[in-house]
Amino acid sequence: MKDQFGNQMPDDSTPKKKQRISPDKLDSIILDCRSVRVGTLRRMVSKPVNFTVDHIHLETEGPEVDSLEKVCLRASELISCEWCSVRKLPVLFFQTSPEECVRLRTQLKMTRDKGGLCWYDCAGNDSDEKYMVLIFENGLSLQQQMVLEEILQEIGRANNLNEFPTKLSFDEANIRLVNYNKATKEKVNNSTKTNTPAPMVRTRMATRQQKSAFFDDEDDDMAELQPTFTGPIIKLMVYPPPPAKGGISVTNEDLHCLNDGEFLNDVIIDFYLKYLVLEKLKKEDSQRSHVFSSFFYKRLNQKERRNLPDTTNLPMQKRKHNRVKTWTRHVDLFQKDFIFVPINESAHWYLAVICFPGMQDPQFEHDPLCQAPGLSQTQSAPQGRPPDHCRPLSPESDYCEPPGSEEPLDECSEDGALAEDLEPPESSEWMSKPTVCKQPCILIMDSLRGPARSSVIKTLREYLEVEWEVRKGSRRSFGKDQTKGSSPHVPQQDNFSDCGVYILQYVESFFENPLTSFHLPVNLEEWFPQQRMKTKREEIKELILNIQAQQEMEVGQGSAKGSPGGQEVGEEDTGEGVEIQNLPVSP
Repeated sequence: MKDQFGNQMPDDSTPKKKQRISPDKLDSIILDCRSVRVGTLRRMVSKPVNFTVDHIHLETEGPEVDSLEKVCLRASELISCEWCSVRKLPVLFFQTSPEECVRLRTQLKMTRDKGGLCWYDCAGNDSDEKYMVLIFENGLSLQQQMVLEEILQEIGRANNLNEFPTKLSFDEANIRLVNYNKATKEKVNNSTKTNTPAPMVRTRMATRQQKSAFFDDEDDDMAELQPTFTGPIIKLMVYPPPPAKGGISVTNEDLHCLNDGEFLNDVIIDFYLKYLVLEKLKKEDSQRSHVFSSFFYKRLNQKERRNLPDTTNLPMQKRKHNRVKTWTRHVDLFQKDFIFVPINESAHWYLAVICFPGMQDPQFEHDPLCQAPGLSQTQSAPQGRPPDHCRPLSPESDYCEPPGSEEPLDECSEDGALAEDLEPPESSEWMSKPTVCKQPCILIMDSLRGPARSSVIKTLREYLEVEWEVRKGSRRSFGKDQTKGSSPHVPQQDNFSDCGVYILQYVESFFENPLTSFHLPVNLEEWFPQQRMKTKREEIKELILNIQAQQEMEVGQGSAKGSPGGQEVGEEDTGEGVEIQNLPVSP
């Protein structure tokens, strides 16, 4: 049949069927990923990754501060895929064609010129340069795993590849990642030694590089993993116990997180930090410190799903502050010297330490520890090796210049590129300036050094500004000129599950081996021995079980003393038993 213009009209009796995708076969899936490695270049992933049969779309943190970069991996250029699906470490290893390697290197501005360390080459000899690695944020559900594997299998069929993807065990994946880190670290060290003259004065960093202790006893790190927690959940204890407020309940499921290879959860983080403050710190250190719950930063930075009518006209920093404004109703943060903020982003723990938030300007104090008694201010410090607590924590002295002579802090410290690579003084004589510095600053301590955390520092600065306005009734700037940000080099984890354990040790070492000066940058790579981390999980587990045993014993004794006379004896024996100071301490 034709229309009035002579055109053939469609036959309505046989409508053309619309192409449909089988409901049980999906051609795309969006999954949360923690980080991506393209050869030796590691970046955090800023948005969920879109897997399709044609492309894998990623958005990562860019090379510049607060920048983002989109990366598209063409499925037709994939030549191999290895897949570890276990919950502890879900990870994909891709290899691409040489043409795709060149395209990605060009986009990501990789170069070997001028000592460039970022490189990706699937045909190369170095194992850490041959793969594109995607680490997922969490273990995939069975349905997600089935869809992802179907997409990968479809890519393999389209590319005429057998065993695509190939299954990889946890041990194989973990060893491979640890070896990648080791190889990358060796390249960095070799590059530093090649490009930097041998120092005459050895700093702690140089000593550490010489020892190469970071990956010693690597076989010991590959401990046998315990199975995923199963069974009924049983409450083991509450810390601190009633009648103290704010007790944290610890269960057998939480205790399971302390097995090797498991990620520490928020309960273990909050419990141990509270234990440190209440029992291990000196009274004066406890009084001048405040530890936020692990939920604080998440709540502060939580995305709003809808605009509440009473907040729509407020600036974003005030809307953020409103979410946590009651968290400090019993504490004045500006009366504290140190505020600890445990942060979990993309299944990775790291620590922010806000130092001297109430201080308006840097303070410079005479340091009696680094000058022999009887020396005048005009006299030089004694020659030779100083006592350990007075040694510089970075190749440049960590002591402040007197007011007016200090150069502005370089912006690179804002994004973690610290000055540890500066040449040490070409002198065997150790000299110290007779002043120590206290200044408002925010330190980011991360056991997996990677992308910049400038957005975290910015968020905390804005929070402090609003908190000051609410509590003090006036305005004060906490910008980068007033509150500097820095990412000290701290001891690094050599696996992919110990980030939570490390932030607990960072807080503990902050008071065990305190900074003598807050002149930035700071190098803390030798803050504590790496061997200490091999027993940390077991120590915390024993601590929890000891507290549980003592609380159960006290409950049993309380039940046995049912008479009024027994009650009086109990009060006499326990004395200040309800006080925090008499709770059990670490064995």
